[in-house]
Amino acid sequence: MLTKFLPLFIYPLRLSLILLIFGLVCLIRLKRRSAIALISAAIVILYMSSMPLLSDLLMRSLCEKSSGIPRWFNRNASYILLHAANLGANKIIPNILEAGFEYARQQLAGESQLTAYEFYLLNLITDKGIVSDETITLEELKQMGANEFNEILPIINNLIQKDIVRLLPDDLSYSITANPLFLKE
Repeated sequence: MLTKFLPLFIYPLRLSLILLIFGLVCLIRLKRRSAIALISAAIVILYMSSMPLLSDLLMRSLCEKSSGIPRWFNRNASYILLHAANLGANKIIPNILEAGFEYARQQLAGESQLTAYEFYLLNLITDKGIVSDETITLEELKQMGANEFNEILPIINNLIQKDIVRLLPDDLSYSITANPLFLKE
């Protein structure tokens, strides 16, 4: 029975209208505190729904920096919102978003405490854009103490676990790229 009314609660305007109606009913029945609480909640929902936290352009930027990966999107958005709150911002504007991306980059690199080999590989990936078993040179492998590509797989797996790089879908080679937060623009 309740499930048929669920769509009414999905949209903020409908929810605020319902809260206003219940608030007025409570006011008519002389339940003043309940009425004030419901009407206040309705006003807050109306206010918040009229002021989006992120514009469409900024949302697209967040999606691009996350490569469409939900885990990266959530993590980046979390860092951006945390940084915006620390700055006391009421709305995410372009300079707050860029500062949030920088904060996210620092947090990802700092939390991860990269080893020298991981740091070298990350720099290699950011310089090249994509690194694969076909594009890496023997000299680059030797810089990481390896003679073959498969010897650096544990380093790559550590970077993947830290959300710093990801595997690319490629049937012919083992290709990786960096989280867009780390790529040079």
